[in-house]
Amino acid sequence: MKRSKILVMVPYLKGTGGTETVIIYLQSNNRKSYELKLISFGGSKEKKWLDQWNKVVYSFSDMRFIQLILYVLVMPWLCLKTILVERPDAVICTNPAIWELA
Repeated sequence: MKRSKILVMVPYLKGTGGTETVIIYLQSNNRKSYELKLISFGGSKEKKWLDQWNKVVYSFSDMRFIQLILYVLVMPWLCLKTILVERPDAVICTNPAIWELA
């Protein structure tokens, strides 16, 4: 049986919050059912939570203003490119802007 391919797309995350906890839980409890891949737009301050993931991390600046500019100018293209290349069965997003782009 073919496993469903799911992309989990997230913006910059600190690495210590509730979103990270839920994403780690999702990844650790569904290895046999789904093929999960994390796409991080902006990276993470604490990178340890990313260790166990099949992932692509687009690291943007830590400066909030530059992050916002890159989200507006670069993230739409990266989102489209990722979905066209990966061809997922489903996409999970944790940010309204990424929802709209996906």
